Amino acid sequence: MVMPEAVTLRVYAGLSGDHLCNVTVHLNSKAQELRQILEGTTGIPELQQQLVIAGNSVGRDERLADILNGFCEHNAEVVLLLRADPAWAAEVDSLRSGRLLLRHARAALRDNVTAVLAAVAHDGLSLQYAADSLQGDGRVVLAALMRDVNALKYANPKLLASRDFMLTAVSRDYRALAFTTPLIRADVEVVSAAVSRNTHALTLVDRGA
Repeated sequence: MVMPEAVTLRVYAGLSGDHLCNVTVHLNSKAQELRQILEGTTGIPELQQQLVIAGNSVGRDERLADILNGFCEHNAEVVLLLRADPAWAAEVDSLRSGRLLLRHARAALRDNVTAVLAAVAHDGLSLQYAADSLQGDGRVVLAALMRDVNALKYANPKLLASRDFMLTAVSRDYRALAFTTPLIRADVEVVSAAVSRNTHALTLVDRGA
């Protein structure tokens, strides 16, 4: 399915269910840009916004196209907007800026997808300190990969053995090919996707990380 260039988002208050506004955004935009628009529209500070789309918490640095993939059949999608506790929002912002390291964060943050997405956006290798469940979360691992490909050392092996995940991973960074299984490294489509990014991917076909 070909996705549209822009999408209209219907934004509702997460607790009351009240309709807040409709926002049309370009799919190449990052969620941060949506948050900035919503701050001006709703008055909720960007740092206190928690966005949920299709049941998934949305990280600040994720592209809307990646978040909405498969949910744009009707050129519209529902967004739930929650107002986070200011103290929690400040912790997440500290993770994003590096003022707080994930390895020093409390357990509740290491097990929270929004907090971990913020941490890996600053330092991909902080994936190693995330809860086990999030080390197997494709969105989190891809976000870490975009910061540092070596973050894949800390991803769940089952995820690295997933052909679908690896197709996406090598499309982001061809070097991800070194971290998967021999079976996946022999997959023609995966290798082709990696080579389309960089022909040096061919040197990774017969070896691992």
